[in-house]
Formats: sequence, C-alpha cells, structure tokens
Amino acid sequence: MSDTARGDADRQRQEAALAYVCGHLTEIRETLGEQGQEPLRRLEAALGSASGSALGADTAEEDLPAILDALHRALQRAGDAPGVYGYRHPFSAAGLSSLQITYRCPMQRCAGFSRREVTEFPPRCAISGRQLPRERLV
Repeated sequence: MSDTARGDADRQRQEAALAYVCGHLTEIRETLGEQGQEPLRRLEAALGSASGSALGADTAEEDLPAILDALHRALQRAGDAPGVYGYRHPFSAAGLSSLQITYRCPMQRCAGFSRREVTEFPPRCAISGRQLPRERLV
C-alpha cells in the first residue's frame, strides 16, 4: 500500500471514529464512568482547538490519532469491545443512491451522518454544538 493510500485510509478511519464518538457521546460517557473520562476530555479539547474555540489551545491537531486510540482502549477496558473503530465504516460516494441526503461535520473533522442515521432535527455536532450542514449527494 502506498503512503498516500495508507494516509487516506487512516484519515477515513479517523473520520469514521470521530463520527461515531459525536453520534454516541452520551453512551460513551456512561460506558466510561467518572474515572474514565480523561481520553474524552482530551478529544474534546483537541477538537475545540482545531475548530478555533477556547476549549484547548494547547492540544495539537496531530495528537488526534493518539487521543482516539486512547479513547478506543478506554472503551474496550470498560467493556465496549468494538471501541470507537469497530462500529461503522465511513460511507463514500460508491453505493449512494441519487439525491441521497447527508449531514456533514461542521468542523470538517468526521465523516458526518447519512439521513437514516440522524435521530433529531436539526442535527447538531455533539462536540461543538453547531448544526450539521445538510448536503444532497447526486
């Protein structure tokens, strides 16, 4: 596998994991309990600094893969075997029906959600609280 292909695969894996975290934040908090919240706080700080908010200006964007890995391991230790990587694969243009509606990450960090995955309207980012932009894929 070339470095470019590996980088694309890593980016897609990271985006899918972030989408999973954003869509299941309440369940993740419950699973981790009070003692296991540190990886989640670090992730929120990293995403806050990447989006320009004051959540955590000292966390570099390149730390995101390591932070996601730590959150993944913490969830597995808490009994969630799939962690953040095992629940879904990012959707791509292949296999989409015409005029499919998707909701994109407002910070352009995760893979977003398809219309069938959205349970409340308007959908909002669990990390930033911003509304997810609606996009029609043709």
